[in-house]
Amino acid sequence: MATRSEKSDLYRMASIGTTLMETLDELVSKGSITPELACNVVGQFDKSIIAAFKQTDLRGGVHFKGKLDYYRRNIDVWTFFLKNCTFEI
Repeated sequence: MATRSEKSDLYRMASIGTTLMETLDELVSKGSITPELACNVVGQFDKSIIAAFKQTDLRGGVHFKGKLDYYRRNIDVWTFFLKNCTFEI
């Protein structure tokens, strides 16, 4: 499919991204859409999701409370897994 950047990989691994990819794969396998159209949709998804986050003003910060279940670091990206978590923007 489309060329991936590191940022788009993160969004594609989220539930919205995986659901989109599964749906597109199913539509292509059924012949409902062409592989080229699926690539275009994925490319637009990458552009749209990054643009949406750029428009969000988070200068005030994000506060969250919860129980840390576990965490990991992969290529300078920290991932925290929280339980019973609340967020305040």
